[in-house]
Amino acid sequence: MRDRLYQLFITDDRARWKYFMISVSLATAVGTGLFALGMNEKVALISVSLFSMVIFSSLALRYCARQPLKQTQHVFTDSRRNMLVWVKLLLIGAADWVVGFALSDTATVLAFANAAAEGVRNDKVIASTARLMVATAVIDSQIGNAPKSSRPKFISARALLSSAQTYAQIREKVPAATAIRSEAELRNFTEKLERPVWLQGGLGSALMFGGHGEFAMATGRDMIFESLTLEAPPTSPPMRPPTFLKLIGEPRVIVKNCTIRSLSQDLSNIVWFDVLFDECDLEIPRSNLTLVNVSFKNCSISCDDTLARDVPALCSGSASSITFEI
Repeated sequence: MRDRLYQLFITDDRARWKYFMISVSLATAVGTGLFALGMNEKVALISVSLFSMVIFSSLALRYCARQPLKQTQHVFTDSRRNMLVWVKLLLIGAADWVVGFALSDTATVLAFANAAAEGVRNDKVIASTARLMVATAVIDSQIGNAPKSSRPKFISARALLSSAQTYAQIREKVPAATAIRSEAELRNFTEKLERPVWLQGGLGSALMFGGHGEFAMATGRDMIFESLTLEAPPTSPPMRPPTFLKLIGEPRVIVKNCTIRSLSQDLSNIVWFDVLFDECDLEIPRSNLTLVNVSFKNCSISCDDTLARDVPALCSGSASSITFEI
């Protein structure tokens, strides 16, 4: 029995992966059916994992009962090889859960994306970064083959998952928010701190920046800006308003539930979540753009011609509730 287990998990790659794919496929079909019948998403995913493990175990036992030992097979007796078998069993179990999720019904993943975004909105991390990355990979695999009419919902789902992933990564380092009540406090955090920070304003927290200088703030660390109104005195052409936030290096930054008024900004490399831009001067990039429920009011927008043709609302300067990612 042990010798045949060793043969299956260590040397017989073809049989092992054949059984693995059979178990995942059958279990995914069952899980998708359960979800379609109204079962809770988490319960359906757990059912997929458990059922696929049961099927794989049954196939492994059948292999041990019927498959003859190869002549070159070493006798499986020492503890090191025994441990290697169990490590591989654990790895297959983990991969089984990931692949089971990845092969599950697209509707499940879209629902998961909405739930993840709602978690961000409510200051909650509902899933691990790894699970969010797997769900994003599923969406990426579907976008290219989706009909043109369905593509926007996949793009929106990817934006939701990307925002949730950035939020989860920052929250791993910053479990609690710091209240901000003045521009001086905000500058102190953005200029002097060397650690990631989550800055949160209260109701009516409006911070006014002077109209001098190239940018209002700069940061090189992971940050969350939440529930803030950030504005500068209106300027007249040819003067350009100061840039709200200049990134130094490649920090993770998410701006959430904020109003930004009379400032300029390149929207790339920052996650914008539930944000209103009012009379701002904005640059829409061709990549690294993540918008979730973002609105523009009387904004001047510099936009790529291709993007303006494909997503005209994004470049109009006055649009509501845009969720998009490139």
